[in-house]
Amino acid sequence: ADADSPVGHVHFASLPAMWDRTVTVSSAGKTFGITGWQIGWAVGPAAWLDGIQRYMPNLQFCAPTLMQLALGRVLDVASRPFGGAPSYYAWLRGEYRRRR
Repeated sequence: ADADSPVGHVHFASLPAMWDRTVTVSSAGKTFGITGWQIGWAVGPAAWLDGIQRYMPNLQFCAPTLMQLALGRVLDVASRPFGGAPSYYAWLRGEYRRRR
């Protein structure tokens, strides 16, 4: 690819040897457009997440149990076919591409 050509989004953790050096932080608000939920997550190597988990009780507020259960369901459903795409995530990428 030409260095001046856009290549789209590349997840940093997917690059060679980067998984063990990357923590990905995301939220329901950004991923699913449900901003009022204020629930997020971190994905990465266990050694890094253990340290994050030790500090979380001092940094977070309590999301209601029903909201946590609902988000679990949303994450499950999002990996299934959606809007003619293999998953919600694939559909969303297509929507962003279409809007450019």
